[in-house]
Amino acid sequence: MKSCFLLFFLVLSLTACGSKTVGVLSPPNSGPFALGGISGDYINACENEGDFSYQHVVSFQGNQMKLQSFTYLGESCDLNLLYGRHDRALIYSDIKDSKDLPGYRDYSLTQEFFTATPASVDAVMVYNQISRYGYNDWQLNSPKDVAGRASTAGETPILPNGTHLINTISNQGDEFQFAEYVNNKAVVSTNPSSKFRRR
Repeated sequence: MKSCFLLFFLVLSLTACGSKTVGVLSPPNSGPFALGGISGDYINACENEGDFSYQHVVSFQGNQMKLQSFTYLGESCDLNLLYGRHDRALIYSDIKDSKDLPGYRDYSLTQEFFTATPASVDAVMVYNQISRYGYNDWQLNSPKDVAGRASTAGETPILPNGTHLINTISNQGDEFQFAEYVNNKAVVSTNPSSKFRRR
């Protein structure tokens, strides 16, 4: 499966998916937040690799950004062939103009939660066989907390809850794009999955 399908989300090698780790902080106690003019739900284009396809949805609500990563069997992101999903929530604490990229803004955020959910009988069987994220009691459509855990042995763990990140984003009306980070510097991403359109 793709290294970026968990997005900014596994984010995680997150550096390739639009985020950089800043440190570990307690979640900020902030009230409603104007997210630099971005609000509502956005979706990126379907991508496929091998027997699977992937799509991501990002929702901006108040001071929270929610991210959903969907994995499908086949190449068309067919809802009838949903295999599994990951859900992540991040709380914003600050927004600044990017020093690296004109027209982009740096969003300071803290991971609130990160869950994984098998959405098909086949996924439940595979997840339990390989003890995905260290669990062997997966159930259909039942999410589990996977923050701080690796999907399988040898993979990079998902960031723990409370981790502070910076996302660099360009907002252009009904579209936005995540920047990538190279040597800790924001650059314009050439990855199609970094571009989102309003749903």
